[in-house]
Amino acid sequence: MPRTLLDVAPSIATVLGIRLEPGVQGSPLPYAGMLSYHRWDDVNGGAQTQHETSIPQQLLIIVDSLSSSIYENPEMPFFHLRRLAENGECYTLMHVSSKTTPAIASILCGVYPERHKVMRTADVKLPQMKSVLEIASKLGVPCAMVTEKEGAEAFKKRIMCSVGVPDSEDILSYDEEIIKRTREILDTNKYGVVCTHLRTLDRTAHRTPQISKLKEACGFIDSLIWELISELKRETIVMICGDHIIHTPEPIGTQQTIPLVVSPISHSHDGP
Repeated sequence: MPRTLLDVAPSIATVLGIRLEPGVQGSPLPYAGMLSYHRWDDVNGGAQTQHETSIPQQLLIIVDSLSSSIYENPEMPFFHLRRLAENGECYTLMHVSSKTTPAIASILCGVYPERHKVMRTADVKLPQMKSVLEIASKLGVPCAMVTEKEGAEAFKKRIMCSVGVPDSEDILSYDEEIIKRTREILDTNKYGVVCTHLRTLDRTAHRTPQISKLKEACGFIDSLIWELISELKRETIVMICGDHIIHTPEPIGTQQTIPLVVSPISHSHDGP
């Protein structure tokens, strides 16, 4: 059975040792069982109680429009991302939606859009399924989200920290601010799961057919990712994936899949 983006949330949950809501449609990827440091007991008909607290931090970086056709194109300068894949794992996952909001909801909930029914940002306030961030938060695992302001508002009061960055025509500055705010959260060293969303590649793909501009966007994203993870102060499982197939005026490749790079990073990690 082909793997899909629905497998991301179950993998995060497996590392934490928690269960997602009934009806989840994804399943944990192989790395999750090997990196599972944290266990929860079943008590009183399925309630979950913590009995071990030493866990690695999980950092999920969602790169809007990062699809296999871009990642596997040798012209695209993903030097750090490919190095991370060499030192960890790279999974090829089927996409589940062509649009950002339902795709990210599926990544975080582990179900198809038809089930979570989050089709636009406003729907995040009343989802049919709880995300792995919400479930983990309820069980005492501090979680954080860094994303566009409207999306972040929807997570307020449902997880410990939800940081929003106002949308901007200057998408480079926007993503730089996303990374800055994500680094501030990571520097506190108190979160179990942190999720952040970068948009430069998607914005560039929508606005230009030029390969040179896409290369610049990929190089920029690659540098931001390295800027973020090169200063980690705690053992971290870094997960980097796209959300949907890239939308360009002219098709790039034929792959209908999304890469997921998973790389455990120690606090003493050195650059390539």
